[in-house]
Formats: sequence, C-alpha cells, structure tokens
Amino acid sequence: MDPCDLDIAYQYCSKYNRDNKDAAWAEINLSYILKNLKIVKTYAGEHTDIGAVVKGDAYGLGAEEIVKVLSKEDGVSMFIVGRLSEAEDISPFTDGKSVLVLDRVSAVGADGCGAELVIYSAYDMAFMQELELMGMRKNKSFSVHVRVDLWKSGMGFGPEEVSEELFSFPHVQVKGIYTHLYSSYQFDWERSEKELDRFDWVLDRLPGRIRRKLMVHAQNSSLIFTHPDHGYNLARSGAALYGLPIHPVKEYGLTPVLSLRARVVSVTKPKEDCCLSYQQQKSGRNGEIARFLFGYWDCPFLMTQDNVKVWGNGKLYPVADEPCMDSACIDAADGRISAGDEIVLLGAEEGVRLRDILARHQIDLVHSERLYMLSKRLHRIYRL
Repeated sequence: MDPCDLDIAYQYCSKYNRDNKDAAWAEINLSYILKNLKIVKTYAGEHTDIGAVVKGDAYGLGAEEIVKVLSKEDGVSMFIVGRLSEAEDISPFTDGKSVLVLDRVSAVGADGCGAELVIYSAYDMAFMQELELMGMRKNKSFSVHVRVDLWKSGMGFGPEEVSEELFSFPHVQVKGIYTHLYSSYQFDWERSEKELDRFDWVLDRLPGRIRRKLMVHAQNSSLIFTHPDHGYNLARSGAALYGLPIHPVKEYGLTPVLSLRARVVSVTKPKEDCCLSYQQQKSGRNGEIARFLFGYWDCPFLMTQDNVKVWGNGKLYPVADEPCMDSACIDAADGRISAGDEIVLLGAEEGVRLRDILARHQIDLVHSERLYMLSKRLHRIYRL
C-alpha cells in the first residue's frame, strides 16, 4: 500500500475512535422534506391540511428534528404518531400543534399522559365510556378522533356504529373521524374507491352541525395522489414527505430525503485463507479489499440483504462477503478506491437509488420505509 494511503487510513481510523462521526453517517435533507410537503399540498388541495406522520422516530430519520422543521409550516396542522410515548417525546417541539395517537390507549394511559394537546384514537364505545368516567372524576376533558373500521377487523367502530351518541359525552370531545384503507397498500385503487364511498356514507349520516366541526381524514400518502377528490379537510402523509415510493410506477416529483455514506478506512491485500466475515466458506480473495465501518447494525434491513452494492468514484461495487457487526468491505482490485474515499450506500447515484435497491432485492414498496430505520449510533447530519 502507498504510504500516503496508510497515513489517510490512520487519520480516519483515529477520528473514528474519537467521535464515531466521520466513518459512517446518514444525511437527512430537510429542504427535500419541505419540497415534498409542497408537492403533497398541491395534490391534496388548498382546503386540505396535512397531518405529518412521525411515528417510529419519523420513520427512523429523527422525529425531533423533523417536527421542529414541520411545526413552522402552515400547511401542517397536526402530527401523527403510533404510540403514546412518541406523542410525549415530540410534544415540546410541535409549536402548539396537536398530536394524534393512532394506536389504542387505555383511559388510564390517556389520563397519565403528561403532554398537552394530545388526541387519542377511539376504537370502541367502552373506551369512550371509560374516558368519560375518568374525565368526571378528574374534572378534565379529553380529545379523540373516532376510528372507523371498514374491514370488520376490530380496528375501530363499524360503519353502522357511528351515531350521534358518540358526540354526547361532556368530558370527551370528538374532534375528528378517520379510517385506514389497507387496500391502498395493495394498490387496489378500485377497492379503495369503494371504501372511500363507504366512509362518505358514514359521514353523510351525521348531522351537519356535527360534521362541520370534525377533522376528517382517510387518505394516506398514496391516496393523496390517486384519490384527492373526496373533500376531506385533513390528509395523513409520512412516506411521501420523506420521498419514499408511494406508487408502483409514478414518482410525482418526490425526492428521497435520506442518503447513507461511509469513508474507506483501509485498503489491504488479505491472505488467501483469511476471513473477511463470519462465513469461513466465503473467505479468501485475490486482490485488494477496501474496508469501511458500516455494519449490519447501522441499517439492518439493507445490510442483511444479499447483493448489497455501494457507489464509489463513479462505479458500483458489490459488498464482498457479508457485513460483519461493525464493518463491511468491497473488492478494490481495480485500483480506483483508496483510503479516505467516500462511498454511498443509499443516495442519488445510479445503482444505490432507493428504487434501485428495492428492485435489486425485490422489496415491496410497502416495506420501503424499512430502509430508513437506522441504528441510534449512526451519526446523523441534517441539511437545509
């Protein structure tokens, strides 16, 4: 190895040992999120607000930073999470905007929540009644969105169960009503249309004085683009905001916000019988190996796939063997890769674009968000 390469490798290894930031990192482009939000708003319509879905730590991107940016946007009227603990975590950063919890919570859990402006999903009458009793005892009010179950799956009120009775509790304020269309994740647009019509039937049965006060939502990121014409005043968007694919073919101008990068820390020529990974049978190489400190812990869903490739110096390289816990390597026999070079595992470069990775590994679009689920230890850089 050239002495200069050795010196560069030493510098980067030393920095990695100090702060673990320059060896591997994730870049989250916040300006792309704002660009995607503008596109989402255009399709949703000027009279439809956006509920920004930030569950799962904003799909792994970092909910705190995402919420700080989106809380300043007029088009975002609320944030949406899965768990109550997530609502509590982001509440200091929402700039007074409410947070809807999608998952079931107990009345005791709702009463114990320390975050203000939290809205709970009501799945059944028992929860409404328990919450009302809690409100009477504590002399406090709770806000809920009624969840309508169009699939008879037990995930909400049946269409026929939605009546004026739900709006008669003094201490439980129904501020919204919504449904979740699983058919849209199957890209079954015809069935989605029928289910939206069924949801409209539920809404039409409500008296106008009640209906006019409600926040109504059914459209997820896909339906915002494919079915924007049902006249609801809120749409839920997570995948589209983060630039994940929301249609099998169409892109809609959305830009992925995440890129994954690493620095080559060494280029060496291993012995024929050495192990490069946990798999003894895969060991042995006839050339130089470039190692980078990005392991399967850093992006588990990507790094445990077969045929992982990285982009470096204008070329696509397959990962040699399998990634070990904290590192991976590529065949650098062509001499184009040196210690200190930056490589891209997920980005805008051909071969490591999000769509490229999904196609290469035959990953369904519905599961594309898993590519954004990162280890907490991976350094994140937020760019505007």
